[in-house]
Amino acid sequence: PYSSADDPLFIIHKLSSISALQGDQILEKFNELLPKTQHSEDDWDDENEDSLERAAITKFPGRTKAAQPLTDGNYDLRSFAKHCQTSASFTLLMRLKAYLQKMYRLSDLRCIEYDPKGKERIADRSCHRIENPPPFDASLPAGLGNTSAAPNVDSLIRQ
Repeated sequence: PYSSADDPLFIIHKLSSISALQGDQILEKFNELLPKTQHSEDDWDDENEDSLERAAITKFPGRTKAAQPLTDGNYDLRSFAKHCQTSASFTLLMRLKAYLQKMYRLSDLRCIEYDPKGKERIADRSCHRIENPPPFDASLPAGLGNTSAAPNVDSLIRQ
């Protein structure tokens, strides 16, 4: 537990820098890895559900029409699985950022205005933690921890 807001603000600042630098790269890599028939530019819009998202809610996503290109012998499923691991790690960083903000009651504005090189005013240094915080959810989707086993298409699509 931190007694000063500087520590969680510094961590949030670093996580924001990482997301700004790597977030777009992760999306671009998915754009390259997914077969062209799987998505269109509209699929990256949060309001539109793409075919893999629809497949993910089925009992066996790997058996759906949307997943057929992923199960084709010519598709590099290992590269896709590796990128899914990278994305899951990125998701954990974003969860940590949101958790710290909530845990220490730090507003978005305060996080944005934080300058690690500047000195905070004495009044801004105090840190109020929430009582009985829930534990941090550091879980990864099933099947992402084992890189030596053959990738499970159902697990990859569901994440």
